[in-house]
Amino acid sequence: MSRTGQYQLTTNIDAANITRSTNYGANWSTITGLGIISAVCCSDDGQYITAVGLGNTIKVSADGGLTWTNKAALGNFTTPKAAMSFDGKYQTVIGSNKFIHISSDYGATWTVNTNTLNNVYYTCLDISKDGKTQVTAVSTGYIYVSSDYGSTWNLKGDILNYQAIAISG
Repeated sequence: MSRTGQYQLTTNIDAANITRSTNYGANWSTITGLGIISAVCCSDDGQYITAVGLGNTIKVSADGGLTWTNKAALGNFTTPKAAMSFDGKYQTVIGSNKFIHISSDYGATWTVNTNTLNNVYYTCLDISKDGKTQVTAVSTGYIYVSSDYGSTWNLKGDILNYQAIAISG
């Protein structure tokens, strides 16, 4: 969902599609042809959308979901999470494939950190409005924080069973 709530996206594991609202949830349309999507996020203006499903592909749209480009990812996503800055410039995708994928150019290119945090299985993710601060956590693990757009990560907190995380601003 965009931060204003105007743009809303849902995934449906029973059908290979994304449903999208551009008017605060009053009406919904279907985006098809992407396969089964498990994680989706969008920019505040709804133009940039990133979608991730099973497999090793990140799908990005720069036109509100009209056209899509597949980006290769390292590993195989089983329970992905995706988040982006308000303008879509900074995007991060995590999953149970042990890697953090980041983009700093609206999803056009992706950098994969294959040695992040001892290859743990990430369970949740959030990103600040400007993309500079990012947080992720691990089930039966720690919280990790990045203050440089996802380039480096620092361990925080205690070992707990983290399932969700949120960040303000």
